[in-house]
Amino acid sequence: MSRMSVIARLAEREERVCSSAEGWRLLLCRLGGQEQEKLLSLWKNWDHIMGEEVAALGRPLGHKEHTGYRTLNIGADNSMALQELSLRSPEILERANAALDSEFFTEVKVSLLQGQSGLTTKR
Repeated sequence: MSRMSVIARLAEREERVCSSAEGWRLLLCRLGGQEQEKLLSLWKNWDHIMGEEVAALGRPLGHKEHTGYRTLNIGADNSMALQELSLRSPEILERANAALDSEFFTEVKVSLLQGQSGLTTKR
């Protein structure tokens, strides 16, 4: 490789340097477009979107697409919280879809965390 091509490649790489947050945003856009970016925003702002009471009961575990349905998966710490979140699933569905500005989710599935940390936990 010639010296000029090495310099040109280094200059090209320097133009693409960005913050890690911007890098994640660009990666998500490439993998799934704005849909993934909106989901990331939902996970990050879970407490605010769901409200203090619901957020204290459960944490988002992700989503799953299957045969025309998009399921919002939520984890609860115990069976009492699981029951309460199940009863509030229409409210949760409405808030999540409102945050995404679309009818993205069609159902909510609540399960016990069983050691999972959820998507809102800082690592």
